[in-house]
Amino acid sequence: MKDISDKKAWWIIGIMAFVFMIPHSMAPWGNGNYPTDVSVYSRCAKWMSDGLVMYRDMFDHKGPLVYLTYQLFTSIGGLQGVWLFDILIAGVMMGLFYRIGRLYNDEKQSLIISLLMGMYMQLPFVDGGGPEWIAAPWCAYCCYVMAKHLKDGGYFSFAEMGMLAVSVGVCLMTKANTSAGIIPIAAYALYHLIRYWNGHVFLRYAGAVTAGLGVVLVPIAWWLYKEGNFNEFIDCYLRFNLHGYGEQTGYGHWIGLRDITMVCAPGFVFYGVYMAFHRKERWDAFWLSMVFLFSVVLNAYIKNGYPHYVFPCLGIFAVLLSGAWAEIRNHKALYISILVLCISIGIGVLGVRSYFRLCPFDKSQDEKIAGFLNENRGESEYVMVYGFDDRSMWPINAPEYSLNYRLWLKVEGKPASRYFYAPPGMKDEMYQESWQQITEHAPRWVVAHEQNSEDILRLGYEIYKQEPEGYQILKMKDEK
Repeated sequence: MKDISDKKAWWIIGIMAFVFMIPHSMAPWGNGNYPTDVSVYSRCAKWMSDGLVMYRDMFDHKGPLVYLTYQLFTSIGGLQGVWLFDILIAGVMMGLFYRIGRLYNDEKQSLIISLLMGMYMQLPFVDGGGPEWIAAPWCAYCCYVMAKHLKDGGYFSFAEMGMLAVSVGVCLMTKANTSAGIIPIAAYALYHLIRYWNGHVFLRYAGAVTAGLGVVLVPIAWWLYKEGNFNEFIDCYLRFNLHGYGEQTGYGHWIGLRDITMVCAPGFVFYGVYMAFHRKERWDAFWLSMVFLFSVVLNAYIKNGYPHYVFPCLGIFAVLLSGAWAEIRNHKALYISILVLCISIGIGVLGVRSYFRLCPFDKSQDEKIAGFLNENRGESEYVMVYGFDDRSMWPINAPEYSLNYRLWLKVEGKPASRYFYAPPGMKDEMYQESWQQITEHAPRWVVAHEQNSEDILRLGYEIYKQEPEGYQILKMKDEK
């Protein structure tokens, strides 16, 4: 690595991105222990390909780009297509970490920074591209552009402003709060333009922003219009996220704060070290602080505090680490501490991920129930795989639900209700709507956990088969 070049660095980055995605349940060697989100997004993508309409025929509260992305990559290679997509995102992120590092350091040190950030990136990564993962490279690119212009002080180019607008559009159409860190970057561009006013530059900015937003929002609007689900999109994505999902978390609030603080700990270290070495560069410190605070507060600490919420923050973390790296290298104890911190986190998490995603996993229960349903159901019959419980409880991600999510990847047929899984924050009216749809569609077969099947039995079902693990296959009484 003594005389490493940029060209060699890109090859090394590609190899590292692949290595980081080896412990992945959807890789050819993965064990099929798919996380909840992967199961939900992938099944929605399959139903969309089968002609069902997102938001209208199946409910989930993410933005349309999540399902369209899954539909594209699952059509390329099934669930392994999602794995290829994750390798692509990991490669782009690693490349952006390297480009950010090159603003302040030489090729060798930038490659080390990219490796450290790649190791850190393992901490919030679970499996499969959710909205934060899709938005992460766009947020990192915006952080790169801002750091670049803080160094040279020039205007943003048309392409850069256009890409900033595209990034905002992507974030808004995956999960709106992922765009939080781009807000101070846009404010910086506006501040710089006002301070060094130029009418031609203003027109260039206006045109670039219009074009960039249009590239994302116009096709999405056309897709919603063509599918005829615009009102359902507003209801599921906007209203539910503002008024439903925000009122209930998947686990305790303080546990979420604790977990996300642990995940963010290296980022806080990068921020503190940068500010210690650059405290005299007040304007740079101010703008980077705004990006850091907006990203961390409005992404990492919002709602549940799940680790993957950190993905949109990784770009600013890389800027802060890269900006302080030359000084860090002059302080041996600090240099070694950061190396040990990031590498230890990366190796430890890679080990844990390998255990959960590569070690043998018993899928026989999924395959047995799915095989039975697929063999016995009619071609046009609705199927219900649903772990109903008291609507005041909703034990999100409890063990009895995990089978239901994965099972949808194996069961053919339409869902009996658009609420094919129990979304966090499910309202009474949603619960009633779900039961109405189930009653109307009258699915012949129902899979439920025995502790949740009483309501199913009252709808005219009987237990057809009892599984040792506590699952029941129920059948309509008049269908002998």
